[in-house]
Amino acid sequence: MAYQDVWRNLRPADPAEQFWQNYGLPRRGEYGGRCNNALCACTGADWFNRASGQYYCDDCARWINETCLKQGMRKLCELHTEHHY
Repeated sequence: MAYQDVWRNLRPADPAEQFWQNYGLPRRGEYGGRCNNALCACTGADWFNRASGQYYCDDCARWINETCLKQGMRKLCELHTEHHY
């Protein structure tokens, strides 16, 4: 079992997560689902964060990348282009 799966099983049940799961929609942090930032409610997460292995919305991913660059690090989030034309 992957680390992310173990973590998801240990987290308390989130009513919003259960709603998404009941309708077969992607979960928080998954491609096309809700942004992995707990303070964000955006959907359509399509930026992959190499450090966390999760997906983020445009605004949060850009904020993460800007913060990394300010600290002299390389960008962590990359736009997932598999489904983009």
